[in-house]
Amino acid sequence: YQGVIAQDLSVNTNPKLTLSQCVIDNIYDAGVLGINTNIYADNCLISNCGSNVLLALGGDYRFINCTVASYNIYYVTHKNPVLQASNFAKQGGLILTANLKALFQNCIFWGDDSNLDSEIVIAIQGTNPFPVNFDHVLYKAQNDIANAVFDANSIKNIGPAFDSIDVSHSYYNFHLKNNSPAINKGIITAFPLDLDDKPRDANPDIGCYEK
Repeated sequence: YQGVIAQDLSVNTNPKLTLSQCVIDNIYDAGVLGINTNIYADNCLISNCGSNVLLALGGDYRFINCTVASYNIYYVTHKNPVLQASNFAKQGGLILTANLKALFQNCIFWGDDSNLDSEIVIAIQGTNPFPVNFDHVLYKAQNDIANAVFDANSIKNIGPAFDSIDVSHSYYNFHLKNNSPAINKGIITAFPLDLDDKPRDANPDIGCYEK
C-alpha cells in the first residue's frame, strides 16, 4: 500500500532516511512518504505510484539524479502529481506547520497525459521558512509552480523521451533515448554512478540513468 515511510527529524547530523540507487515501483498509495523528516535520495527511480513522492509537515529533503514518473497502470490510476510537498499537516482540526527545506537536483518529474496540469505541487501555510529549490530538472507544469524556485537550466514541458513506455502491455523502461532533452543537461554532483552503476561523465544526464 505504501513504499517507504519516514517520520520525525533525525537526532543527529545524518538524514533519517537515505535512499541510494533504489527502485520504488507500483505502489498503490505513496512511494516515498516523509512527515517532518530528513530524506536524502540519489539515483533513484520512483515510478507508477499513487503518489510517488509525498512530503508533509516540513522537513529537510535532498533528491539528486532521481526519475520520478507515473503512467496509468492496471491497478493504479495516475491522478496525483508525482511530487507533492508542504510545510503543514492537519491534525485534530488544527493545522500544524514546520520549516520546509528541499533541493531537487538533476531530477525528472513527469507523468502521462492525465488530467493533471502539473506534476509538482508545493503547498505552503503560515510564515515558516520554506526554501524549495529545483536545479537542472526536467518537469511538467502548465503554469509557474508556486512556492518554488527553478534555476535557468531547468527544462519545462519537454517530454523526457523515455526508452519505451507501453501502457497496454505494462512495459515501462525509464532509460533515455538518444534524442532525450535530458542528456548532458545535468550538473556534476557527489554521486558518480547512476542507478545501473554506470559512471556519469563530465556532462551528466538528468534523471537516474546516464545514457
